[in-house]
Amino acid sequence: MAQPIPGTTPPTHSNVKLIATLSLLTPEEVAYVAYLTAPDTEAGWFLPNDLLRSRENPYAAAKRIAHTQLGVEPREVQLVDVDSFTGNDGTWHIAFHFRAEAGDPKAVKGGAEIARLEWMPLGALPEKLKVAHGGWFNGIATRAHRHRQASK
Repeated sequence: MAQPIPGTTPPTHSNVKLIATLSLLTPEEVAYVAYLTAPDTEAGWFLPNDLLRSRENPYAAAKRIAHTQLGVEPREVQLVDVDSFTGNDGTWHIAFHFRAEAGDPKAVKGGAEIARLEWMPLGALPEKLKVAHGGWFNGIATRAHRHRQASK
């Protein structure tokens, strides 16, 4: 771990949003959701996601998202990558992107906050304008699929 320069105070950030996303995959598809009330001002398709709760482990958050938003309990979630950026609201966002195998896609059911759940073909993800945050989730889903391919 990097040590602060002697005589300086390391920066702290109280205005940070920690986010977990989940790409729930079948061999050919990924689950996208539309929320009853979007978690921000965006509209369109999202990968299931949520803010981490206070002191929540990102892996636990991904499993919670699978359970509450998709009604499934994946055996394993794998970290694909992490994004760090300034969000539309000006806060620092750190997004942990996970993937999990769907098992039986017929068992996947949208939770109480989900208006619609769709399985999107990995080779034909929805057009950018129909995906929240200018298509950002398509890039995440593509990276999750590549991560799975590289793990085989």
